[in-house]
Amino acid sequence: MQGFCEAFMHNLIEIENVSLSFKTSGQDFYLFENLNLTLATSLKKIALVGADGSGKSSFLKLLVGLLKPQQGKVKVQSPKISYMSQSLGLNEELSVKENLDFKLKINDENVDPKNLAYLLEKVDLKRFLERKAGALSGGMKQKLALSGVLAQNPSLFLLDEPTVGVDPLSRLEIWKLIDDYLKDHDATCIFSSAYLDEAQEADLILVLSEGKIVLQGKPQDLLKLAQDYTFSLCFSKLETFKHYFKDLILLSDAQDAPYFEACPFKDEIYLISTEKESVASLEQKLKVFFKQHSLDFSFTLKLREPNLDDVLLIIAPCKRGTLVNLEKKEDKSKKIPIVVQQLKKCFKDFVAVKSTNFEVHNQEIFALLGPNGAGKTTTFRMLCALLKPTLGEIFIEDLNLFKAKSKVRSQIGYVSQKFSLYKTLTVQQNLNYFALSYGLSGKAKTQRINELIEEFKLNPFLEAKAQNLPFGIQRQLSMACALIHKPKILFLDEATSGADLRSRRAFWRRVLSLSRLGTTVVVTTHFMEEAEYCDRFLIQDRGEMLCLGSPHEICTTESGKRLSVKDAFIKLVKQRRADGD
Repeated sequence: MQGFCEAFMHNLIEIENVSLSFKTSGQDFYLFENLNLTLATSLKKIALVGADGSGKSSFLKLLVGLLKPQQGKVKVQSPKISYMSQSLGLNEELSVKENLDFKLKINDENVDPKNLAYLLEKVDLKRFLERKAGALSGGMKQKLALSGVLAQNPSLFLLDEPTVGVDPLSRLEIWKLIDDYLKDHDATCIFSSAYLDEAQEADLILVLSEGKIVLQGKPQDLLKLAQDYTFSLCFSKLETFKHYFKDLILLSDAQDAPYFEACPFKDEIYLISTEKESVASLEQKLKVFFKQHSLDFSFTLKLREPNLDDVLLIIAPCKRGTLVNLEKKEDKSKKIPIVVQQLKKCFKDFVAVKSTNFEVHNQEIFALLGPNGAGKTTTFRMLCALLKPTLGEIFIEDLNLFKAKSKVRSQIGYVSQKFSLYKTLTVQQNLNYFALSYGLSGKAKTQRINELIEEFKLNPFLEAKAQNLPFGIQRQLSMACALIHKPKILFLDEATSGADLRSRRAFWRRVLSLSRLGTTVVVTTHFMEEAEYCDRFLIQDRGEMLCLGSPHEICTTESGKRLSVKDAFIKLVKQRRADGD
């Protein structure tokens, strides 16, 4: 017994044979089954990563005691534990100050006022103490919830997706706050994240799948698993890249492709090969493969350093399709699908959007980017007729949006960031409702619904209520309902927020395919690498347009160096704020 106690003093967490299940449709569904894990007290940052439904949130709830195992033991050796859920635990009707007071009082905390003032200063919330939490941007809400956690001076704090839906600049600020706390305190942070660059900075990474830890290790050790699988395909001309990159991404789904993943990055295509091999070997296979699919261009291939995205995709690759449709609809329309003129939006004395002008071209994938509170969501909501502008006009397919709403409505589809379908209706009932609301009936309605059920793999869930669907299936249903009337323009508001890597890659292959077949797509996203898929994007900050152009135009410096979208975004916003101050 004494030996065990001495050993446990060096362990922060011990999980012994833990099982946790619940019944659904008369069958046991296991969240965890015979889970075992030991984590040392010496670890400062531990990352949890995995697909939707892999058990990350449940794992954190086990550690904090919100879930109790039916079998086994969970032992946590920490004098002070604090927890931040994905829902943040904020009362949106209370002010910033009132939320903090309430959080600390229910935890019986005697907080040093200087420390709390320091935290609020660090996250730029001190000037918003009287503002209601519901009126804060998404990033500010995250910072407020994190301040409430760190104000308790925990020795162990558990963060469930602490930066979900947060822009790159705010993410940096949040992690600076966490890292500074860990530097100054004898503490450990265990966090889940969909941003794998964050996980790659941890001391230990735990990869979960279906309630099991399928992989664990230091980042540098996990990255070795992807050695000789990761390549970069380079083009001699930018125009060649623009012409072919969508084909190469869609072809990653083909059964005979020598690579199973492809994504754009800095005017190149990042590939993951189907097996370990040399540059010369893969280059020869690619030449044969491209020729078979009538793709005629010259390229060079080189090995690249793997990242954590590569590792996760290699150990659990996306399911490959049996047929890849490279059909491309020629753009013959002379109409400009979206025209925005002198758009302005004020909320009393606050100007959220200042005199914005832009166009979205036919079959274009166009992104609205910006820090939290930049005005992009306000702009997006005005484009979707969900918010009326103070000044300015919006034309959709040559129709004035606010003078012909019903006609415009038949031209557009919309997927919101939060699941907004009818939660008490089944999947089948939601599909029927939206089909009828867009004027589909009879055989045409039945045929279109069946097409979408097949395309989005919804058949196993048809009789399930929407509120009971897994997160990923809810997203699939939202997309199916938005596309049911084959809209000319599709609006996607943070449609990949909180989604795992495989789901996001599959999502973007679908968006690329829709664009090629004639749909104009407008997106907002905080995953900056997703902007590489776009034809053009606009960056806003504090209601003003900072820039508008293609990824190459915006991300290439005066010296000719091509930055990533994330680095260019941070540089532009920081420069704008420095000039403004």
